[in-house]
Amino acid sequence: MIIRVGRNTGLVFRAKNNYVGKYVSDYFYLLKDIKLSDIERKEIQHLLFKKRKGLTTKYLSKGDIINSIKEISISI
Repeated sequence: MIIRVGRNTGLVFRAKNNYVGKYVSDYFYLLKDIKLSDIERKEIQHLLFKKRKGLTTKYLSKGDIINSIKEISISI
């Protein structure tokens, strides 16, 4: 789960299975069927921090997230 909006934009967390099938806000982005190691999670988080946009409220677009995932998978 990736936080897309707010001061913690770009943080990446491992979601528990009890979120499966439940509504998720637009403030979060869920990666389904992708298992990341701790190193990969930290690398993606680092890339996302660099891509944050916004002056008063920080945010990430879906494209920013997808491109960061592609960059990590290319470098691994």
